[in-house]
Amino acid sequence: MRLHPHLLSFVAPLIAVAGCDGCRNDRPYTPYTLDATAPSSSSSSSASSPAAPPSAGATASPAGIGAGDGSPPGPDAGADGGAFTAVQVGTAPPEGGKRWPLDGGRIAEAPAGRSLETGLVVDADGDGARDLLAWARAPDGLRGELVFMSGAPAAPAGARTLAALPAGIAPSGCTPRASLAQISALTVGLAITPSCPDAQQEGASRWLALLRTGAPATPAPPTLALEVRIRGLPGTMSWAIPAGTAPGTMSPAGASASLDLAVATSDRDGDGREDLEIRVTFTAGPEPGSAPSEGQGTAGEVPGSAAGAPGASGAPDAPDAPGATGATGATGASPEASGQPSAEKGPSSAAGAAGTTPRVAPLSVPFWFLDRPSGLARDASQPGAALKALADALLGDAGTKARASEVPARAQAIRKLRSLLCEDAGGSVAVTMSDGPTRCGELDLDKTLGRAETRARGR
Repeated sequence: MRLHPHLLSFVAPLIAVAGCDGCRNDRPYTPYTLDATAPSSSSSSSASSPAAPPSAGATASPAGIGAGDGSPPGPDAGADGGAFTAVQVGTAPPEGGKRWPLDGGRIAEAPAGRSLETGLVVDADGDGARDLLAWARAPDGLRGELVFMSGAPAAPAGARTLAALPAGIAPSGCTPRASLAQISALTVGLAITPSCPDAQQEGASRWLALLRTGAPATPAPPTLALEVRIRGLPGTMSWAIPAGTAPGTMSPAGASASLDLAVATSDRDGDGREDLEIRVTFTAGPEPGSAPSEGQGTAGEVPGSAAGAPGASGAPDAPDAPGATGATGATGASPEASGQPSAEKGPSSAAGAAGTTPRVAPLSVPFWFLDRPSGLARDASQPGAALKALADALLGDAGTKARASEVPARAQAIRKLRSLLCEDAGGSVAVTMSDGPTRCGELDLDKTLGRAETRARGR
């Protein structure tokens, strides 16, 4: 992956905290929002085409969150022009979770009352020494911290907390799974996904923390850049967005509805800085009382995994990830690769077998975070522009006899996705981010969807 060395710098110091319960770590940096009225070069296109393709060569090797520890990664180019191991997945601790040997005989020890569940040994601050980034969990698994332990010989011993698991992520009885990965030379992600009994799933949340790390050209301590919380709906997450992969295929088969997230990096606006994309894919469930469509399994199953846990088979979940940023070797020519909103058109949206009601085609929209000299900035044009483009496309389909019958269910799915993401939509928001609420603005969405439904009834 050819990345660029000039990234945002985080200037406030990290707190030295060892094993806190429910502590709220100080944020060294909080992203701000780009005004949609003055968009970046990447967001200045029309609502029907809300995205420009990412820079050529901005690729990522896919790996699902929850992929088996030690999965063989693919080679790629790093920010310094040397070899970078794309999507390096965290591994289990070598000494029972209490001690982790580092280079030069240095030993990283777990904070008091914690065990190290998964970790990455990488140069996280750009000083040339390999450090430890690790998830330190409490015995119940419902509390924990993402910690940094320096590998520099002269550095103080002990762990520094970068992010703490928010309270109330999952009810008692749920078992959170942690996945840690280096997704680019300068970005590390941690995902916590609770595994809960069906009766408790609605009260559980998934949590994603994204870090920016230092580099040899720009040494700096690793810092928390963004947190994302997904409430209630099941789904999976991925550390990359492979091109050409149909959106929504990561969704648990047979679930009433699901919300999937994928994270990738690229220089979206061509300014030489690494930007972030979080792509959200919503799959609406079958109509109440209907049987699952062909190809759907029972609730809680995840293709290619055991016991309903994504990636439990030990292999990366790459083939099941929705698409946006190109996979290694991809040109980025697909709608997903260009950042376009997507609604899969295929067997899943056609009439199902007799006696069944198929799912509505999955809907996929992006969030963009652009690296600016003053910091990470959310592009406020998204996901509003992508939602509007989905509605405009539906209005066009409503005029065709072959697709008119799908319009009512697709219109309802677009309304639901807006309510799950947009604070100003008047619904129950499922996705929240640490940089503030998502406001999609006045999109005339209801008007466009209403026109589509009226046009479809006339076919």
